[in-house]
Amino acid sequence: MSAPKPRTDYERIAPAYDCDRQEYDSFDATLAALLQAALQAAQSAGTPRLLVDVGCGTGTLLARFEGDAGDAFDWQTVGVDTSRKMLSVARGKVFASALAAGAAEALPLASGAAGCLLSTFAFHHFSSLGAFLREVRRVLAPNGRLVLRNILPREGPQPLMYRFFPGAREIDDRRFPLHAEVLAELEAAGLELSGQHVDERVHRFTAARYLELCKKRTISQLHLVLDESFRSGMAAIERHQREHPDELLEECVPVHTFVATRP
Repeated sequence: MSAPKPRTDYERIAPAYDCDRQEYDSFDATLAALLQAALQAAQSAGTPRLLVDVGCGTGTLLARFEGDAGDAFDWQTVGVDTSRKMLSVARGKVFASALAAGAAEALPLASGAAGCLLSTFAFHHFSSLGAFLREVRRVLAPNGRLVLRNILPREGPQPLMYRFFPGAREIDDRRFPLHAEVLAELEAAGLELSGQHVDERVHRFTAARYLELCKKRTISQLHLVLDESFRSGMAAIERHQREHPDELLEECVPVHTFVATRP
């Protein structure tokens, strides 16, 4: 039996989670276009006009739906997350969306209730991707759509974090599937792949800015590495800042989006 995944304690870091995360905004033009196409396809098929954000965290995407993206997303929205403290933060940001505490593997929704499910940068926190996708099939109405987005760091360019915090790589190897494994889990859950997209995000930081991002340990890998490893990594960033004050730290992060249909 494989060891359980390391789990981030979002109850502990929820108050600081939203701070200094603009570099990692999860709603962009690519996601907006893919999601709008999925919603239009689901709506044309006569599904319920309910969009569920699974692993909604502090409600960043839901707030965008209610704000400048609202005209494009004229659906009822629900956010689900296991962390009540993350949902508490979300309640200060979203007003039209319902929020519910619940696990991705046991969604607090009736069978066939939703026309679209969205999950961004979250499935590595779920205990089982397969169990989550089986719940997706249950909750989606026939011809409903799933939009699933995440990084897959076990293949492709390596995150900058691994350079300073090598223990983070071992953690991610236990949490993230390979691309082929995501496809296999979708098929096993009875969901039909209807599209996939990869876009590359390039992040550039001064060492001072990267140090600022890391020090609060709200990035899940840094929350999970051993304290000694965290201190060692922070010292390495500080050393880099002293020795190369003008050098920008750069990473290229492929972001994978899978769109699937519930037959």
